[in-house]
Amino acid sequence: MFPRGPSHARSLVRKLELHKLPLRSARGNATSSSGASQGGPAKSAAGGLLNAALTSGTFGLASDTMVQLFEQHASKKEGSSAKAYDPLRAGRMLGYGLIFYGPLQHYWYGLLDRTFHRRTYLPHFVSKVALNQLVLGPIVLMSVFAWNLGLQGKMKEVGEKVKKDLVPSLFNAWKFWVPAASANFYLIPLQRQVLFMSACSIGWTGYLSFESNRKAGAHAKKTTKSV
Repeated sequence: MFPRGPSHARSLVRKLELHKLPLRSARGNATSSSGASQGGPAKSAAGGLLNAALTSGTFGLASDTMVQLFEQHASKKEGSSAKAYDPLRAGRMLGYGLIFYGPLQHYWYGLLDRTFHRRTYLPHFVSKVALNQLVLGPIVLMSVFAWNLGLQGKMKEVGEKVKKDLVPSLFNAWKFWVPAASANFYLIPLQRQVLFMSACSIGWTGYLSFESNRKAGAHAKKTTKSV
């Protein structure tokens, strides 16, 4: 019943080894795919965070540079002496976007997307737009005040600045950012939302600069006429 002989034993060993090879290969593939799945999302998350930081910092630098150039042009047009370009001011906005605002947007939009994941479902859409204005908006404004004044050695002025300008700035911001956020959450995929909102911030900053210069010019004309 039981065949004997060294040749037959060797053939049995070979058969057993051949049967083990597919099992080892399957285990190796499972291990490698598991390692890839563990490393992949971590690398993707780190890449997304870095991309958000670089995007926000770059647009912050571009935005402030544009505003400074506009201010110089407006001053020359009015015949007054134009301020020289201030690289420290532009650098503050670069640092703000790179260190704080970009990473904040990355985690914030990710949280909103996970919590309210149905893009076209009206309650989810409205919740994201509302939270973006009522929660993120005040945080961004107060952090900008603190960042700029703190780096200029004027940290004591932050409280007064918040009391004076926070509420008016919020109401003015909502006129622009509610439509922008609505388009962002409804049309733009999560991976591009920081880019879209950072691009919008250039237009918003330019608008604020234009309005402030226009009002300043109108006030100067009224003063001249009254004199």
